[in-house]
Amino acid sequence: MNEIREVAKAYYAAATPAEKDLAVKYFRSLDANGDGRISLAEYKTLVSSWLSNDKLFRELDENGDGTLHFEEFLALFYMEKAPMRLCDACSNILLGSYFSCLLCEKNHPHTYDLCCRCYGGGGYQHSHPPSSFMDNRSMRLLLAQIMKQSQVTVPDVDEVRLQNSQRSVVRSQSTKATAKELFDAFGKGVNIGNAAVHIGSFAVIAGCCIM
Repeated sequence: MNEIREVAKAYYAAATPAEKDLAVKYFRSLDANGDGRISLAEYKTLVSSWLSNDKLFRELDENGDGTLHFEEFLALFYMEKAPMRLCDACSNILLGSYFSCLLCEKNHPHTYDLCCRCYGGGGYQHSHPPSSFMDNRSMRLLLAQIMKQSQVTVPDVDEVRLQNSQRSVVRSQSTKATAKELFDAFGKGVNIGNAAVHIGSFAVIAGCCIM
């Protein structure tokens, strides 16, 4: 939770006045009695159902006083905006490091994710082998390598503004093809652009050894 808390505080510190105002308004909407804190009863009644449990409230309550003040609330606000994944074996929220099946990532948001304990202990049943799993930090490394070595491009800023003003979505067919080929490659061990993608018991991905 400490990592989530620090991320949330950093986002808030760098936010625009309008974004900060949105966070304050959401905090006030949960603070039903207006005392400047969110009680457990208010929390369980008003937050999204997947967040509404006593265990998570206690983790959010950093000082242990039984309520959430605004700084503690920021972690909750972040989790509402960027929903956390759940372990598909034990159903716990994945707040830190976790493992995901790469072959299931193309089905997002219907992914298959495991906490470190369930993955390491083998306490799960899944159609893909353990060698198809990778921890979330290594996945970011893989994404960085793929983005660097493949032909995925970033649109020109003026072009994006024009598209937004026209309320249209223009997607590059080549970029979509690259994304599809990337996920297909996970199971085949082929090249995407200049990046070789392989999955094995000791994964060697985009030229970087994992483990």
